[in-house]
Amino acid sequence: MPQDREVLEVDGYPGYSKEEIAERHRRVRTLLHREGLDGLLVYGAGRFQLDLHWFTNWPGGREGLLLLPTEGEPVLLVELFNHLPLAQRLSRIADTRWGGPHLMATAAELLRPRPRRRWGVVGALPWEGAARLQEAVPDLALVPFAAYHALRLIRSSEEMAFVRRAAAITDAAVLALWQQLQPGMSEAEAASCFAQACLAAGGYASLHFLAATAMDAPTAFLPHQYQSSRRISVGDIVVTELNGAFWGYSSQVHRCFVLGDALKPPYDRLHAVAVETYEAIESALKPGASVREVVREAKRIAQAGYTIVDDLLHGLNQSAPIVRTAEADHGTTPWDFVFAEGMVIT
Repeated sequence: MPQDREVLEVDGYPGYSKEEIAERHRRVRTLLHREGLDGLLVYGAGRFQLDLHWFTNWPGGREGLLLLPTEGEPVLLVELFNHLPLAQRLSRIADTRWGGPHLMATAAELLRPRPRRRWGVVGALPWEGAARLQEAVPDLALVPFAAYHALRLIRSSEEMAFVRRAAAITDAAVLALWQQLQPGMSEAEAASCFAQACLAAGGYASLHFLAATAMDAPTAFLPHQYQSSRRISVGDIVVTELNGAFWGYSSQVHRCFVLGDALKPPYDRLHAVAVETYEAIESALKPGASVREVVREAKRIAQAGYTIVDDLLHGLNQSAPIVRTAEADHGTTPWDFVFAEGMVIT
């Protein structure tokens, strides 16, 4: 695994070194040349856009677009003029500029003079934006750049520093929820304990799924994506799926909380099977192991008479591989995927 290190700072903010960004660009350009592409468009909208952040050290704003040619200097376009000062402060791209009144029109002006125009795309570029680009530059061909996603599965030591910070924030926030949870709270108030603790630790809650239900008359079998006004009572179990995040990198914890009583049947057996399966999978999850080999350890779930209603495991921030048990597979599990050193798995 990459060495432990602290998150670097760029002018008082978490960031990547210039050397790290330059190495990423070098590796991506090698892949672009291999696929016969003239450059790469990296699009993002909203805060903490991992793709933009990875390429530029700017975590995004309303909209942003990076033009990374195979030859020549990259340009980062920032949609909102009032976001530009901080973007220029954080960005490792020397030419970080306002995208003008129409971001895609500005991008088209930059693309039009280039002799060949077959560009890869990373990020959820809207259909309307792609159409505007191709209308303004008729011979522009935009193609998916899948090689980038495979490249991102192996995390550098600088990335791992962000991952570990997110994990520490998540741990602290889960502990805060456990300490503050009490009868009479609504589900929303319980979720806020986790979210506020993430903020206090320097991060934010990217996901706080939570549901409370009576163990002797359950009405919820997984954490709900939205919290209700239901008041938590003694004898309830609170099931959670919690993500604490740091600058786009998240860490996930699944925990059950019991108020007042020990786990009642069948929750005691469910929990025991879950722990046993988790430990078996963790032991099998090694570089060189295939998904098929790792999932084989989840047979304990079916043997105990249970199934799963969510993914069994997946990569950081819902990246590949996304895996279910053999019994609950929807036909999408990549059975031959091989785990490698430097991957981060939930």
